[in-house]
Amino acid sequence: IELSLDISPQLFITDRYEGNFSRKDFYLIDYKDEKPGIELGIKADFGKNIVLEGSIPFINVALKNKGVFRTSFDWLINFRDGKTTVLGSDDRLTSNRDQIPDNANGSFGNDYFNLAIGRMRHSMGNGFTGNLIVGDNYSYQEATKLAFIGNYLTYTISITHFDQQIGKETFAYTSFGGMHQNRVVHRIDANILNKLRVALNLATMYQAESAFDPRFLTPFIISHNYYNYSEKESIENTANSIRRDESNNLLGIELEAAPIDSLSITLQAALDQYQLKNERQDTLPMAAGLLMNISYAIPLESSILTLWAEGVYTTPYLYLNFKRDENGVNYNYDFILGYNRRDDWQRQLPDISYSGYPSGPDSIVGAFGIDYVDYKNELDISLLLSVLAHGENGINTTSFENSIGKKTPTGVAELKIQAILKGSWQITEGLTLFGSIGAISIKNKDNIIGESLFKAQGHIGLSWKLFYDVFR
Repeated sequence: IELSLDISPQLFITDRYEGNFSRKDFYLIDYKDEKPGIELGIKADFGKNIVLEGSIPFINVALKNKGVFRTSFDWLINFRDGKTTVLGSDDRLTSNRDQIPDNANGSFGNDYFNLAIGRMRHSMGNGFTGNLIVGDNYSYQEATKLAFIGNYLTYTISITHFDQQIGKETFAYTSFGGMHQNRVVHRIDANILNKLRVALNLATMYQAESAFDPRFLTPFIISHNYYNYSEKESIENTANSIRRDESNNLLGIELEAAPIDSLSITLQAALDQYQLKNERQDTLPMAAGLLMNISYAIPLESSILTLWAEGVYTTPYLYLNFKRDENGVNYNYDFILGYNRRDDWQRQLPDISYSGYPSGPDSIVGAFGIDYVDYKNELDISLLLSVLAHGENGINTTSFENSIGKKTPTGVAELKIQAILKGSWQITEGLTLFGSIGAISIKNKDNIIGESLFKAQGHIGLSWKLFYDVFR
């Protein structure tokens, strides 16, 4: 059994911004990647095949109301609301509902299969800026992953349980009962002569009265048959029309080719709404996404340099659905999922995001990156340059009126340009220096003509990690 203590004092630097500064994508450091000031970890190995691990973040406590913060970012200096706040002295920043830990899982396996259960980070695919079917967009995912591994064929099933979302801003996360929101993904991965990899993803997000449904445990049951079968926009809970379960399905196809050594080309496609000839074609628009990247790795003496470029296109209604209940917006019928982490999610940034690509629908993305890893000197440096054009459709989109034929980006396009340089250096065993610097420029912010934002940001920190082996 190994115990660890990670102490990470950090300094965050930015200029002031007068206005609502709550959006996650205003920050160079993504919310899920912010490092706690103090973190206690535990890891237990049982032979060679079983591992249990977990970690709990400490400190981050507001001095006034003793609310628990998620990160040292909030605890030390906060500027999310356009106001600089030191040592958590602002009443608005308190909350006692944070769900910790972020990491608590166990895994069991060998060369032929692997089973992982618990809270963990989770994604599927080789995208650099994100993935279309299963994206790593949350601080954790409460998931179960089972993989059967072969030289030429690998099968993986992933089941993730999300907090039930009652409405636009309210979450039910303290009860095991009630309606449940689950995402099941079957992935079949074929390796052809180590030159071409083909993967098929069958994903279903379903809402049901039970957190477990055996119909989704086999890939041979076609999940497309389980659709939002009440063919109308409004869902009514009446005696004559009782909603028992609803589902939303995605099909993902991935190709990865290695035509020559060190060169890799990846293509991802996601189909959300694609109606066959015998299905209705006058209600829902085409909803799909496409991701393509190319990377080239240059091996050096004790390091590797990787150059990559990526482009992403999502149609205006990818991940979205036309389902609403009598209260209006209800994300339960979309691939918009999440976990409650704060009382007021608009200001306190809970984990609510698209299940797939982080920018969601109505997006065009172009990105270029350079990654350098020196294994001998424990040095890791990366540079990211990206441009995002985003239309008016997004998480708050509930209407599909006159949607057929709309092209990305819809309406007034928001243009976001960012450059980020970040890195880490292990000075000695257990002691690591890390930081980042960069800038974000947004034109037509929130799809409003003339609104703009420019933010230069940076942070620097020192992580001191202590290990103790109980049975050494």
